[in-house]
Amino acid sequence: MLYVLGGIFLMGWGALMFLRPDIFYELTEAWKTRQGNPSESYLRNTRFGGAVCFLAGLVCTALLLVN
Repeated sequence: MLYVLGGIFLMGWGALMFLRPDIFYELTEAWKTRQGNPSESYLRNTRFGGAVCFLAGLVCTALLLVN
């Protein structure tokens, strides 16, 4: 049951990264710079990572629920 919750958490984290990379930037990286604006490559890479996290959480949760 704990693994299913972990998969759901991973899907939520991935959805946040994919849908709102600016919020993810504020939570993780904004304190490191004075400028405070993420680059386009950072946003693109964060969206890609979010899609991968979401899909990994979805697959793991589905496999755990099937077994």
